[in-house]
Amino acid sequence: MKKIDPVFAVLGALSIVQLAASIAICPSLPETIPFHWNASGQVDNWASRPWSILLAAFPLVMIVLAAVIPRLDPKSENYERHWPSYRLIMAMVTILMAGLYWMTIAISLDLWNPDVSRVVPAAIGVLFIVIGNYLPRVRHNYTLGIRLPWTLASERVWTKTHRFGGALFMIVGLVLVAGVFISPTARFVSLIFGLAVLIGATSLYSWILWKKEQQGEKKNTD
Repeated sequence: MKKIDPVFAVLGALSIVQLAASIAICPSLPETIPFHWNASGQVDNWASRPWSILLAAFPLVMIVLAAVIPRLDPKSENYERHWPSYRLIMAMVTILMAGLYWMTIAISLDLWNPDVSRVVPAAIGVLFIVIGNYLPRVRHNYTLGIRLPWTLASERVWTKTHRFGGALFMIVGLVLVAGVFISPTARFVSLIFGLAVLIGATSLYSWILWKKEQQGEKKNTD
């Protein structure tokens, strides 16, 4: 991890350009910009236009962290084993942040009026599908992945939990993408339910694996 990954270098340069562009267009924005949307896609919170610069800075912060984290993680040697997966996941998150920023700017300038209640969950769904596909390839580390007490305590539990969690991520992602065809209320309920199942089932599965492993080790020592 001594060299800067070329993908991160390009995304970092584009993020700097985005930040510079946000500073340049900030005076042209309305006094307030949309900051949050409800489940129906209606703006329910506004922010002053300088906040647009902060939103534009998020992708740059994300890509800098993505480049630095592997050097700081105690399990840094494992990043070599899952680097393509790590790079893709971090790049996708950065691109999503940039996309949300430009969507906000386009809405603020009345250049685009998308149904946010459909666009954002669908975009997150695509991200979840990508994460789910590559999550099983992520090796034991302290930064990226399903970091629970039981996965961090055992590489075997880590591996099995990430295979299980990866499948759930893909299922939830498909549900979010399919949600564009249902009502906003049903879409919101499916999102909350899907996330609850994802977190709850993955945590429970991980704990059960760890418990069985502990019981097996205890029998071997008796």
